[in-house]
Amino acid sequence: MINECDEELMLRYASADDAAAFEELYRRYSARVFSYLIKNCWDSKDAEEIHQGVFLKMHQRKQTYDPKFPFSAWLFTMVKTTMIDDFRKTRTRSNILKHSEDIEIRDEEKNSSDSDLSLTDQLDESQKKLLELRYLEEWSFEEMAKEFKVNAATIRKRISRLLKELRGTK
Repeated sequence: MINECDEELMLRYASADDAAAFEELYRRYSARVFSYLIKNCWDSKDAEEIHQGVFLKMHQRKQTYDPKFPFSAWLFTMVKTTMIDDFRKTRTRSNILKHSEDIEIRDEEKNSSDSDLSLTDQLDESQKKLLELRYLEEWSFEEMAKEFKVNAATIRKRISRLLKELRGTK
């Protein structure tokens, strides 16, 4: 079983409800999924809940797996959609803004007078607008590209850099 590729294991799991195949896929992907979620969620509690939801969803949708596509791509598409669904379900515009205002800047190079600034105070208006359109108004990258008169890849890159900066990982 260890020599089987992911796609073969998933087909066995989907067709025969093979618990050993599921366990092997879980062993191979659980840590990677959790690591991805930790990097992309507000807190570890959310990551843990979404992690469980992903593998539950994998079980529920096992019959929809198409072996023409890599298993990892199918799984991580599920990870992203589960994370987005959770984000939309549990967060409103007001509590996202409140949450971001409660987080203090963690930068040793800032002097003591700067230490009371919140994340939203550190963003310029265009950065705030990017985050608001993407995560609060749920605009697509293409819609945002039209608004800012740049291509969608530029918007993706700007948001990615901004999120890394806010997380303190440059």
